[in-house]
Amino acid sequence: MVTVRESISAEFKSEEPQQLSGLFALIMRNKRVVLATFLTVMTATVVYLAISERVYRSEAMLFVRAGGRALNLQNASSNESLAVADSQQREVYAVAELLQSRLLAETVVKHFGTETILNAKKKKSRFKLSELLSALNDYNLNPLQKFSDNDTAIKAFSKNLKVLPTKTSSVMSLSYQCNNSEEARDILAYLLKSATEEHFRVHRTPGSQEFFATQAEKLRSRLADLEGRLRDFKNDTGLASLDLQRAKTLELIGALEQDSILSSAQLDAIDAESRRRRQHMASAPAEIVTQRTTDQPNSIGQNLRSKLYDLENVELDQATRYTSDHPTAISTKERLVEARKLFEKQDESVQLTAGVNPSYQAAEIAVKEREASMDGLKKRIDSLAEKMKTAKTEVVRLNAAEVELSDLQREIELVRSNYRTYALNLEQARINEELEQAKLSGLSIMQPPTLTATPVSPIPLFVLVFGFMVSCFVSIGIMVALEYRRIGDPLAFLISKKTDKAKELNSSAA
Repeated sequence: MVTVRESISAEFKSEEPQQLSGLFALIMRNKRVVLATFLTVMTATVVYLAISERVYRSEAMLFVRAGGRALNLQNASSNESLAVADSQQREVYAVAELLQSRLLAETVVKHFGTETILNAKKKKSRFKLSELLSALNDYNLNPLQKFSDNDTAIKAFSKNLKVLPTKTSSVMSLSYQCNNSEEARDILAYLLKSATEEHFRVHRTPGSQEFFATQAEKLRSRLADLEGRLRDFKNDTGLASLDLQRAKTLELIGALEQDSILSSAQLDAIDAESRRRRQHMASAPAEIVTQRTTDQPNSIGQNLRSKLYDLENVELDQATRYTSDHPTAISTKERLVEARKLFEKQDESVQLTAGVNPSYQAAEIAVKEREASMDGLKKRIDSLAEKMKTAKTEVVRLNAAEVELSDLQREIELVRSNYRTYALNLEQARINEELEQAKLSGLSIMQPPTLTATPVSPIPLFVLVFGFMVSCFVSIGIMVALEYRRIGDPLAFLISKKTDKAKELNSSAA
């Protein structure tokens, strides 16, 4: 079953040829105006192509070295490569600013003249409207007033010049366009020549070689004087290697302290041993009996014994001759009794021999040896203390000398660094002087300005296509305007039938 929407679509499709025929009728009804408008615009386009000035472009390429130098002598390390790349980009942009500067623009305008530069502009007013408005110049109300032909030429030159620096390359592109290809080439060539000379002048410092030579000589004399002072200071203080001498002195102090500690401990041990031996001497006798002899000849006991023996012999002799009651015998017996009593009462004769006690003598000798050792150790400790004091004084002297030596060496390093810097700058200034004499610069023309016979403007195909499109739009616009004036709604007749048919279908469907 066919729906209402499908019926309406079918009716609309059937009406498309009628609409096309209506549009064709509209065009045919205004064909003269449409054709006249189209031909007028296309004629104007062709006339523009015929009378417009041809613009020619000259192009060149310039190579820029880092630092503005003709020779690059940098090392190949990574850090220096990054620094060189950054310096390279800065130099490229600096050269771009130089090429676009007013200084070079004035130089080019002065060389070629304002007429040549101004003729390079595509537009040149045939009607001198500015002369008609010249009465307003005093009041500064003339919008076309020219204050200076030179400024106008500089502005025109800057407008026609294009400088394209790149971020990843040392090459920049330049172009200049005007209505004469040879003039464009000559102007661009002269611009490059002037830029090279100005670039070399900017990177050159007049009098730099003499300045760096004077400063380098002063620093060289100063460095020689400081090195002489350093030599005299080392000779006076006896310093050969400060760190080595201080290390040896500290090592000596450590050995002396260790020896002093050991000597003190040994002194304490000997002192304790000496006191102990003195205690032993106090409890032991200095002398002892070394020999005991009894029955010594010519002693009293021995004489009594001899007398007693003699009396016993006399008694025996008298006993054979006398009777027991004989007075002589009795007297002898009494004498013998008395002699025996005396002999019994008489002690035994003993002879004692005294001598030095060996233990006492050994203790005394040991004490004297220990006292001598103690005196030696005390002297040793005092000597070690004196040597430690001397060594510590040496360390203090070395520390003081280190401060003075460090100041002197720091000053020498600073002067040496400055001298090296001035020497390098002096050599660079000498190189720049040689480069100036040889007329070498850090700018090299990679591609000379080109001379081409093909204009870059206007482009015929583009102008014709653009003119055709403008002609069509203008023609349609005029046609719509005429229909609007005639019926008030120029497109109503295209959709009137479709609208009526849709209303009929909707009413039948309802």
